[in-house]
Amino acid sequence: QTTNPVVTITSSGTGGMEAAVTSLLAPGEKVILLSAGRWGERWKGVLKAHQANIVLVEVPYGKAVTPAMLEESLKANPDTKAVFSTL
Repeated sequence: QTTNPVVTITSSGTGGMEAAVTSLLAPGEKVILLSAGRWGERWKGVLKAHQANIVLVEVPYGKAVTPAMLEESLKANPDTKAVFSTL
């Protein structure tokens, strides 16, 4: 049972991504982007359009970003406001 308000977004997946970025970040804030394929590239475009300061953790298509890679990036960027990823 959901106990918090539910917000319905009547848009494409990209519209939902844009809603998340604009709701969470001010222009220039630092984010870590875990990118391993096409949807990571989509996140990158959305974040660039909203002037986020992107720390890119990228692996080739078909590979996975590891938890250790995220941990290393978070340690190196303690002022990060958000982490974006698709699984």
